[in-house]
Amino acid sequence: MRNVFKEKRKNIIKNYDIKKKALKKKIKQKKKRSKFESSEVVMLLILTMLVSVFMTSAATIGLSQRAEKDAPFEHSEEFKNFIRNYEFIIENYYGEIDEAELLNDATKSILEALGDPFSNMIDAPAGQDTFLEGRFRGIGVEVVNDNDGNILVLRTFEGSAANDAGIKGGEVLVSIDDVDLLGENTEVLVEYVAGKEGPFEIVASKDGEETTYTLEKRMIVIPSVHLEVLEENDTKIGYMRIDLFSETTLSQFRSKLNDLDDQNIDELVIDLRSNSGGHLSVVYEIASLLLEEGMVVYKTDDGENVNEVKARNGKIRDYNISFLSNGGSASASELMMAALRENIGSKIYGETTYGKGTVQQIREVSDGNNYTITIKRWLTPDGNWVQEGGLKPDIEIVTSDEFYMTGLRENDNLLLEVIEKISE
Repeated sequence: MRNVFKEKRKNIIKNYDIKKKALKKKIKQKKKRSKFESSEVVMLLILTMLVSVFMTSAATIGLSQRAEKDAPFEHSEEFKNFIRNYEFIIENYYGEIDEAELLNDATKSILEALGDPFSNMIDAPAGQDTFLEGRFRGIGVEVVNDNDGNILVLRTFEGSAANDAGIKGGEVLVSIDDVDLLGENTEVLVEYVAGKEGPFEIVASKDGEETTYTLEKRMIVIPSVHLEVLEENDTKIGYMRIDLFSETTLSQFRSKLNDLDDQNIDELVIDLRSNSGGHLSVVYEIASLLLEEGMVVYKTDDGENVNEVKARNGKIRDYNISFLSNGGSASASELMMAALRENIGSKIYGETTYGKGTVQQIREVSDGNNYTITIKRWLTPDGNWVQEGGLKPDIEIVTSDEFYMTGLRENDNLLLEVIEKISE
C-alpha cells in the first residue's frame, strides 16, 4: 500500500513545477501580508490515530519556521470580479449564509486547484500544535482499546502524575471519578480529562486486583529522543532514536549528546526510521552540533534565489555517525541525513527515504482552521532535491515486518546488522 501511495504522489509531483510556472505567468502578483498567524514549514502530513489521554489527532510532521512577506499585493481584474460576485451572493441569497464556512470552502477549492499534494487544509490543528510543541497538559497515560474493548494503559510519561503514582503498562482502567470506563472507547477517557481540571480518581485493574489513584494534570514533555549505549566486539556504540523534531527535541538531544561525549563512544547510530520531520530550527540546530561552523546544512530555492544556511556552534565528533532509514523518514529527517552525509561522509543504512523536499507555510484562517501552501523547496548542501526519489541508502537493508509488529530488539534486523558491521 505504501508503494502505491508513493507512486501516486510522485506522479502528482512530476507535474508540480509545470503547474507552478503556469500559475506564475497567469497571476504575476506578489503576496500580501495576512492578518492571520502563519509559520513556514517543510512538512509531510500523515494521518495517524494516537489514542492517549493527551491527543487523538492527525500527526503533522515537517520543518517549521516563522516567516512573513511584506510585499504589496496588486489585485487582478479576475480577483476584483470574484469579490464583486462574492458580495452579490452574500447580499442577495435568500437563505442564511455561514460566511466562515463559505470562505473555508473557497480556500479549500483554491488549494485543490493548485494540484499540489502538500497545499491543503489541515483538519486537526490542535494535534499539530501538541506534536510540534513537544509538550502537553494531562495526566500522562497513553492508552489503547484491548481485544476485550477495555481501555488498556500502554505506558506513562516521565514526570507525569500517572508515572509518579505508579500506574504501569498493562493495567485496565475501570473508572474515572464516577464514570464507568469498562467497555468504553478511549475517546471517552480523552474527552473527560480534556474537559475537566481534576484532580481525577482513577480505578485500574491488573490480574484481578484493583488500585485507586488520584491524579492531577501537569505540563509534560513528550520524549522524542531515546538513548542506549551498546557494546559489541569491544566497540562502544551509542544508539539514539529520534521520533520527531519538536520544540523540546533540541534540549533532549543536546543532553543525550553530552552523555555520549562523557562515555567516549566509538560509533553513533541515529535511528530516523518513520521520523517524518519537525521544526526547521530544531533540525538545523541539531545538525549544526555535529558539523563544523560554516558548513552548509541546507539550501532553499524560492524560484528566484538559492540561499545557503550554514552550521554554527558545533564541531565534528571523533566518532563515526550512521543513520537508519525507511520509507517513512521524511523532510526534516532527510535534511539531517543529507547534511551529515554530504559534509562528513555519514553512512545511511536501510531503505530509500520518502522524498519530501518542498517548503510549506502554515496559515490559520479566521475560525481557527489551518492550511498549508507550498512556497519554496529545500535542497541538500550539494544542491540535490530529495523530492526526486528520496535519499538512497549507502547500504540497503529492509527492516523486517516482525520488528514493526513486535518492536522487539531481537527482530530488528537492520540495527543488528549495522551494529555487526560497524563493530568489525
